[in-house]
Amino acid sequence: MKNKFYYVTIFLLGVSHLLQAQTWTQKAIAPFAGNEGGGAFTIGTKIYFASGKDKSFYQYDPATDTWAKKADLPGSTNTRGGLTAFAVAGMGYVGLGLSEAGVTKADFWQYDPTADSWAQKANYPGGGRVYAGSFVIDALAYVGGGADETGAFYNDFYQYNPAANTWTKKASVQVGGGYSKTAGPAAFSLGGYGYFVGGEFLTTDYHVTAQYDPVNNKWTAKASIPGNGRTSGSGFSNGKLGFVGFGEIGFTTAYDDFYSYDPSTDTWQSLGEFPTKSGRAYAAAAVVGNSAYIGGGWDLGTTYFNDWWQLSLPFHAAVPQLILGLDQIDFGSLDSHASMDTTMNIQAGPDTSLVISGMQISGSGSAAYSINSPPTLPYVLGAGKNLAITISFKPTDTGTFDAILTITSDAELDASHTLHGTAFSNTPHILLSSTKIDFGKANLNTPVDSILTLTAGTNADLKIINVQFTGTSGGFTFKNNLPTFPLTIPAGKSRELAIRFTPTAAKIYDDTVKITSNAEGDAAHTSIVALHGEGLDASAVSTEDQVMSGLRVSAIPNPFTGNVTISVSVMEEFPARVKINIIDVSGNEVLDLGEKDYQPGNYSTQIDLEKLSSGKYLIIAKTAHDILRFPLVKVR
Repeated sequence: MKNKFYYVTIFLLGVSHLLQAQTWTQKAIAPFAGNEGGGAFTIGTKIYFASGKDKSFYQYDPATDTWAKKADLPGSTNTRGGLTAFAVAGMGYVGLGLSEAGVTKADFWQYDPTADSWAQKANYPGGGRVYAGSFVIDALAYVGGGADETGAFYNDFYQYNPAANTWTKKASVQVGGGYSKTAGPAAFSLGGYGYFVGGEFLTTDYHVTAQYDPVNNKWTAKASIPGNGRTSGSGFSNGKLGFVGFGEIGFTTAYDDFYSYDPSTDTWQSLGEFPTKSGRAYAAAAVVGNSAYIGGGWDLGTTYFNDWWQLSLPFHAAVPQLILGLDQIDFGSLDSHASMDTTMNIQAGPDTSLVISGMQISGSGSAAYSINSPPTLPYVLGAGKNLAITISFKPTDTGTFDAILTITSDAELDASHTLHGTAFSNTPHILLSSTKIDFGKANLNTPVDSILTLTAGTNADLKIINVQFTGTSGGFTFKNNLPTFPLTIPAGKSRELAIRFTPTAAKIYDDTVKITSNAEGDAAHTSIVALHGEGLDASAVSTEDQVMSGLRVSAIPNPFTGNVTISVSVMEEFPARVKINIIDVSGNEVLDLGEKDYQPGNYSTQIDLEKLSSGKYLIIAKTAHDILRFPLVKVR
């Protein structure tokens, strides 16, 4: 292995290709010191550059030719030379590289340009690496090859799924017997395939081209890049042609030439030399619009560059372009049962047709969005023509809905765009204090009352059309006269209905209250409350009927002649507020023992009933949810 680590940066975003009269223009000097082994990626129209020599991270705006400092790279290491960088679906990813302690790193981090923040993601499963190659195909990243601090080279290869934050092992990088392990390849994706160009293994510098087919998980040898072997070059693609430039061989010669690769003919073509003729390796490159931006790197001597250059490619006759009318679609706020449509234009470049192969909406909020009447795919859009697609936002619940619209074409632009919308509810809602009221056991002809509370939702007034009993068992009535219907309950307000249970026979009573309103409910806009109660004949009640819902009440002695001890036992999981009184068989109250809160435990109270006439009485114990009755007999 050579006595210095080598670095490569891979860039995969669309750019137009110049077959003739390409021009180089020097741009604003980068704000970091001379750099090698950093990495860059493009999100939207901005380029993001990770230094590698320290934690610094910058944004470059081609429109204004300005640099801006952004949140430093995270992680335990202060340097990360030979890192790997790429962008997927509007997020950047940086990982791997060599620390200041000479240890190769395996961690990966996601950069959110909106929040200017980093989040750690799953580690690279192959272990620490420097100068690994990478490319992106259909929102999936592929990373492989490289070397570690021990001097070991690798050809393992993994697919990274950002949506699931998972790595999956794929076919190792190998083309015949001449390309076994590699570090520092230039890399790009093109036409649904990935490419590794050049690289090194021990003292060998390759000039082969290896094509990866993700569908069949297979590597195939393609035409070699002209000239001698080349490692640590810069690679990028415009979706029709691939580009490789710079790099070095033998740790003695730094290249300043550039080449284009045409996969349709499997041929390479020279694009001439870099204008300053300053050969370099490990330079960073990224693409915005019809220009590539390249800079940094090392001349293998004492110079570490911080210059920054624009490679303009004005002639793009053979290269498809994808131009979107909107980068982000914000539907704003919408009622949860309404829908909204937005039209977005897709435009082909002026010189050649565009083949659209996919339109997909993904992400946590994707169920709320759809593409109305999408074209049959693949769809050929003529040069300079527009295709209008309609995106529909139709939420089925309240909340915030975020998703990603991805358009795949033979231009292979970064065509992932954010969809955002929120939903609220203007639909009337009804909230019931209970959907089941159990009156428990009640003595014949003894009324028991319960309150049913109707509450309107906070977003709209509630209109009650009618309230009625639906059963035939009888026993249930409204304690008070019902209001005149329709009855309007203002948003957020409540109305109480008093329901009375008066059994006339010793039997079980079941009924329902049907509430018809303008609120959501079943198909008839009704809400149902179940009612239950049991009629109790006091003269036939057993003295053993003393237990209900974790509460036991007893009277000793029974029958009695004078003093009686009333005992209350509350189970551990059933603290309760209990009211106890004694009535005669006609329902007249004889003695009120009061109402109090009982915590779990046993309680007893002695009362003097000497003055009562002989005969049968009832002890009544009531809780909020139940009622207990049992006979108490006075004898002389």
